[in-house]
Amino acid sequence: MRGRYWLPLSYFLLATGLWLWTDYWPWLLWAFPIALVFTFLVVVSGYSMEFTIRRRWREMRKLAAQIGARDGELVRERRRRWAVIGHQASMYLQTIRPGTVAEVRRALAERIRAAGYMSHSNGYWWARTGKITLNATFATKHPFHVIPEGYVFTEIHMEEELGGVRSG
Repeated sequence: MRGRYWLPLSYFLLATGLWLWTDYWPWLLWAFPIALVFTFLVVVSGYSMEFTIRRRWREMRKLAAQIGARDGELVRERRRRWAVIGHQASMYLQTIRPGTVAEVRRALAERIRAAGYMSHSNGYWWARTGKITLNATFATKHPFHVIPEGYVFTEIHMEEELGGVRSG
């Protein structure tokens, strides 16, 4: 909730300043109630954002299960939230899977298509306003993880785009 109060507080201070500067008390009759209502709306939207982000993370976990994003050994899972203009969530999964790069990429692409996603370019997929990105660097070597022979390191990044799909 940090940083959400500066705009309503500025309206409150503006109304107080106008009242003191003009020495005209009717400013209070309309300015303070507007500032209070605006403050209430900002605080409520801040609480609703948390619920929206959590709901989208649940949707991303369901999608990850549907496409098999956690198949193999899960190395790392990271979730992030963004709230600059709207509510945006993202999830990042790293796994180690058996097979070759071509086999793993093909199997994952089939599952993603079956989930209703369309390919934009090599590694980028989207459906409606949501977008799923497959990192095109399926690797048999990694600087921080030991990848056994016959296994592939896979990175999957799911990110929701606001206002449609960006062009990659």
